[in-house]
Amino acid sequence: MGRNKLPSKQSELFKRFSRVGSISAYEKEFSNRAPISIPLYMIDDNPFTKHAEIAPEIIERFSESVARKGVFVPLIVRKNSLRYEIVFGRKRYYSARRLKHNDVPCYVIDAGDEESLLMLLADIRDQKDSSIVEFAYVFKCLSEDFDYSQADLATISHQSRSQVTNTMRLLKLPDSILQQVSRGELSYGHARAIEPLEEKNQFLAVSLIHDSKLSVRDAEALAKKLLANPNSLDKPDDEILKEKFDSEVVLIHDNTVSFAFSSEEEKNAFIERLKKI
Repeated sequence: MGRNKLPSKQSELFKRFSRVGSISAYEKEFSNRAPISIPLYMIDDNPFTKHAEIAPEIIERFSESVARKGVFVPLIVRKNSLRYEIVFGRKRYYSARRLKHNDVPCYVIDAGDEESLLMLLADIRDQKDSSIVEFAYVFKCLSEDFDYSQADLATISHQSRSQVTNTMRLLKLPDSILQQVSRGELSYGHARAIEPLEEKNQFLAVSLIHDSKLSVRDAEALAKKLLANPNSLDKPDDEILKEKFDSEVVLIHDNTVSFAFSSEEEKNAFIERLKKI
């Protein structure tokens, strides 16, 4: 894959894909060309965004459409050795796979990595249900592989530099949390709130967000509390011992730990458990 091309706001690629509607205009160029059918097994997901899962409800919605009309809009793919990889059309691709189609209509383009990334970024930008995680991966690739500045990325994505920065920070989250954002199970606002936390507390915060249905503002307050005191969500020792030993009362004082039981049977059962430790 080609690398090392420095970005320039004077470059044709940069100017072309910074424009609103650039992808619609690009797709119109193919309107007089007949797409070719490519077996699904020969097509790989986009290498830059393949780790960003698509929300199941979106695939469901696209699948309903594909079931009625087929893959009406061809995928845009590029050749990669003896196979093909998606430039855009991931939702149609996964819908066709879900419906066990044998092949899909495609337009095959000749595009290097930088052009593919810019096309992908413009496509994500112009979609109504765009994925913030896809944005993050594309920003990362353009930044690391082609030296795009955050100002460049802001121009192409039509966002502020602070939005670009915050989006890229999401990639610091553990993969399992990031995939919750991809699938729409955790909102961007919630993810932003917990990103500065230690990993242990990120997982604790996510559990609380789901279990207690915390708003973004609540999540921000929780994150502020955890940043000030990273151990503030740890259970007290007496609570841990109560759960572990099934005791109703645990008293901890200096170097002494006392257990209280509601019956002789509970006490004896506790002693038997201790003997097995």
